[in-house]
Amino acid sequence: MRSMENHGFGNGKATLDNGYGMFLSMLEYKLSDRNKYLVKVDKWFPSSQICHRCGKIHHEMKNLQIRTMKCDCELTSSRDQNAAINILNGGLRILTKSA
Repeated sequence: MRSMENHGFGNGKATLDNGYGMFLSMLEYKLSDRNKYLVKVDKWFPSSQICHRCGKIHHEMKNLQIRTMKCDCELTSSRDQNAAINILNGGLRILTKSA
């Protein structure tokens, strides 16, 4: 995929996007074959800005230089770990809503 993108076929980044879309389709197929689900969380969901413990939104976390989130509820967490927990919770919320 990377070499096709770089050789000037006129597709550019669209080549990589198509590969990713195909990967998601295959992943969804394989998961459904095993009675599992692929849940997609909105890409604009502010997962790293929301405290996963109390739900407070921290607008200063838009700055990517800040790697540790410190909340008023005394939670100190890695930005990435906090985002991962929020994405998990968001996916579970979507899954239970559709069930």
